[in-house]
Amino acid sequence: MQLICKYWRLVGLVLVFLFFFRDAVAAPDFEALEKSVVRIVTKTSQGIGTGTGFVINDRGYIATNVHVIADGSLIKTIPTNSNTLYDVDVIAMSYEFDLAIVRAPGINLPPITLSLAPSRKGQKVWAIGYPGGADRNRPAYDPTVQDGVIGRIFSGAWKTQKFRIIQHNAPTNPGNSGGPLLDDCGRVIGVNTQASLVVIAGPSDGVTRVHHAAGIYWSSHIEELAKLLRDNAISFQSEDDACLTADSTGRSAEAERTKTQADDASQRFLIWIILLGAVALAALILALKKPRQQIIHVAEYISQHLKAKEPIGTVQKRVTEKLPEHGLMLAGFDGNGNPIRIALPPNRFAGQRLGISLGRHPELVNEIIQDQNVSRRHARIAVQAGQFYIEDLNSRNGTFLNHHKLSPFQPMLLDYGALVRLGGLEFRVSKLE
Repeated sequence: MQLICKYWRLVGLVLVFLFFFRDAVAAPDFEALEKSVVRIVTKTSQGIGTGTGFVINDRGYIATNVHVIADGSLIKTIPTNSNTLYDVDVIAMSYEFDLAIVRAPGINLPPITLSLAPSRKGQKVWAIGYPGGADRNRPAYDPTVQDGVIGRIFSGAWKTQKFRIIQHNAPTNPGNSGGPLLDDCGRVIGVNTQASLVVIAGPSDGVTRVHHAAGIYWSSHIEELAKLLRDNAISFQSEDDACLTADSTGRSAEAERTKTQADDASQRFLIWIILLGAVALAALILALKKPRQQIIHVAEYISQHLKAKEPIGTVQKRVTEKLPEHGLMLAGFDGNGNPIRIALPPNRFAGQRLGISLGRHPELVNEIIQDQNVSRRHARIAVQAGQFYIEDLNSRNGTFLNHHKLSPFQPMLLDYGALVRLGGLEFRVSKLE
């Protein structure tokens, strides 16, 4: 009886986990990202102003808003978790888009990546910066993080020239201006600029702008910052592939398919739990009437069929995926002429139902290829009926087999001697003895 009670407690915990956390996604690594975010301090005729900026390359270039620095007779920047002030030189400004590029010579901070992938309504976003209200008793040495979603992306203007503006509900306050708006992968998709305002006509004082609606905040779309950087020949790092998190509205077709498979697996698991509960109840009744050996027999019977994932009461032949006799070797060179060898022996594919994925992101693929022309999840090699197949995973620069570009998620037979190109890297496929 105690064993059965423990069993049901475990079942309850598993069900709670599946219900509440099966779609959970890890947030960006803010401890790493905040190192790229700085406070910008200005001396104006009205006192001291504060805003936010973020580092865009390893030469000390920082992006922010024009209105953060425009009235400053003296401009300084302070890195996260530091009280050191660095002098700032203004490099470029766009009053129409309220964007500015400054440089802090001598500052040595990691740059943050810009995302040139399309953003969508409902997408999860994060605002990070230095709101002045967070300075209680003393200045805050680390930035504040707030989350929200994109409400809409529309054509608007800060002044007269129209461009794309992101409306979201990640709270931003005075001091957040110039800070980055991030996606779930920790990449910049916009520059936080304004909260919603309304113009009120006064009886004698003309007009007044006051904060109007809670939950409405505006950011310049990242494409305008990228254009300003290109126009001024300022280097920056960017990615244009979609963020591959499970709850991202912009998930790729492969991520969508993986999510569907996970949902199906959860439903099957739930059915098995119900079936096991019924059998456990039957076993409990049987325990009152039959000897202990009969109970053991029933438990073993259930366990064997559960492990085999076969319907109880039927006999089915378990099919094991046939592995090829020999493995694969992909041999080529990187952009610097250094040799690259990717060895895939047959046992690498054992238990890998979806195959071996290739790309440059260490947490998303099985085999890492360090090249900027290779996507984070670029391609996959799988085994079916003892033969190798290669499949493009909706990569940015494509996967080519014998000079033929593969359609995403359409596996093609991969023979020994074939020529495979991933981005700009070419590999010759040979037999691995």
